[in-house]
Amino acid sequence: MSDQVFHKIFCSQCRGKIEFPAEYAGQTIPCPHCQTLVTLKIPPADPAQATYDYPDPATLTPAEVAKGQKTKLSIIYAVALLLGVNAVFGLFLLFRSKPSGPLEGVQVTTWKLEPGEYRTFYLTGAVSNSTSKVIADARVDFETLDGAGAVSGKVSAVVSNLQPNASSEFSVQTSATQTVWDAKVVGVFLNKK
Repeated sequence: MSDQVFHKIFCSQCRGKIEFPAEYAGQTIPCPHCQTLVTLKIPPADPAQATYDYPDPATLTPAEVAKGQKTKLSIIYAVALLLGVNAVFGLFLLFRSKPSGPLEGVQVTTWKLEPGEYRTFYLTGAVSNSTSKVIADARVDFETLDGAGAVSGKVSAVVSNLQPNASSEFSVQTSATQTVWDAKVVGVFLNKK
């Protein structure tokens, strides 16, 4: 077993821990973490008396100064990048499309379920617009029901250019993989593309 005594100090530049044998005290070495020149000093027995050896700016070489400036610029760039990403994400959250509720003044007036080919069905009907505005794209949502009355799927019909105080017809085909015995209207919504 070795009787060699080791000491610990911290680099004044990167705060990395440097452990060294006592006989190396007084030597100047490059920090193993950041390569800044560090003088190995035996720390005082009382930590309250410890002093920190920050490099004197007047004695730094141009390369050491440039390295410190690059580190500071890298930190500034990283902070600016994080702030920019947060700003973009915040704008996304602010302006993202919000789910629309049912359209006021627009309703399904009639609809029926008709058999199609290869186990498919057609939902056909009409939508009326009792508002004074043109609705560019209205989406009529249906839930299809199986023989027990449970929801077996969903289907939507889009009605374009729905004029004020007028009706428009729609037709949509169900999937052949759905078991369809009946359907129910979920609502009429603004269709977001």
